[in-house]
Amino acid sequence: MWRIEFLETVDSTQDLVMQRAEEGEPEGLVIHAGHQEKGRGRHGRIWASLPGNLQMSVLLRPQKPINQAVQLSYVVAVSIAAAVDKDFQLKWPNDIYVGGRKCGGVLIEACGGDALAIGIGMNVRSAPDGHACLGEGYEVDAVRDAVLGALAEHYGLWLAEGFEPIRVKWLKNALNLKQMIQFKVHEAVHSGVFAGVGPDGALLLRGDDGTITTFQAGEVLL
Repeated sequence: MWRIEFLETVDSTQDLVMQRAEEGEPEGLVIHAGHQEKGRGRHGRIWASLPGNLQMSVLLRPQKPINQAVQLSYVVAVSIAAAVDKDFQLKWPNDIYVGGRKCGGVLIEACGGDALAIGIGMNVRSAPDGHACLGEGYEVDAVRDAVLGALAEHYGLWLAEGFEPIRVKWLKNALNLKQMIQFKVHEAVHSGVFAGVGPDGALLLRGDDGTITTFQAGEVLL
């Protein structure tokens, strides 16, 4: 289902996919860049584009309510975990960890009406300080193809059966599940036990009194 376009250098694969979506491009476009000048993650953070790493964006038109778009972070995360032979931990809502260090991430942005640009960044051969990479034995094109193959499978599963089978797969690799965490929403920091994710993808935080609070947005602090 994928139409891969490789470009050696771009400002942002996300921006290109969003532009193409607004021009009416059908679902399935993949923009894969050798280097990004202005790669970004959530909250406008810079995503470093180092040699030998994977930076790509995928155009999807899932025909589902926009409030379910957050679930695609889980779809992509479980696809990466299924595609690559590595002991991944999945950090809510969209980060990929190896050995306690961030190795990749997912960025979802709405564009062109019903379209979503799905940005995927993976440190395959090199990583900034404090981050992890897959290491020797992994080639970026092979990782890309494996991830896209698994994404086609899990995206189809999500469309056909909804979020529950994806949620179950994600929880098997969830980072800090059933452990005490701190969770930041704007400037407020909440503490509690990470109790899992709800049927809509919200994070569940159990307080000292056993009360469960749900969060649709925020950041787990490590």
